[in-house]
Amino acid sequence: MLTCLVAAAVVNAADNWAWPLERGSDPQTYQETVSTGQDSRSAVLDESATSEVFPRLILQCTPGDGDSMRARIDWRRFISSFNTDISFTADSKKRLWLKFGVDSSNKITLAKSADDTSSLIGYLAGATTLTVRVTPYSESEIEASYDLAGLDDAITALTAKCGGDH
Repeated sequence: MLTCLVAAAVVNAADNWAWPLERGSDPQTYQETVSTGQDSRSAVLDESATSEVFPRLILQCTPGDGDSMRARIDWRRFISSFNTDISFTADSKKRLWLKFGVDSSNKITLAKSADDTSSLIGYLAGATTLTVRVTPYSESEIEASYDLAGLDDAITALTAKCGGDH
């Protein structure tokens, strides 16, 4: 019995790092979306430095619109009220810098164009780990890390749901 419980716990822990597809509605556009995402393996402090949060990396698209794939990071804490530079480091590759917009909550950063999202997806292809860094307004740099195992398959499935060719 104990062996079964331990095995179930391992399966559930592994699921925490998977890239499941989820259907939902984008709160900004009210359009139906399909997304995949993962919470960071590492915590960052919130803007008041009183609690830890786990930023969520999200890839999202609108079914039927193949060119609608977009990347976002829900930092779950204040980042900025204006566009900000985000640094991505996959495995030991050279850093990829992209300028992301910030939504009205000032906590979510978003790729500004389909080209930026395509660049990011291409950069992540075949990689196993990702470190994302951002410098919140008037603060020191913070970083979040992700396990990319299964991301390539999730992107393929996501693209198929939205009719694109990423």
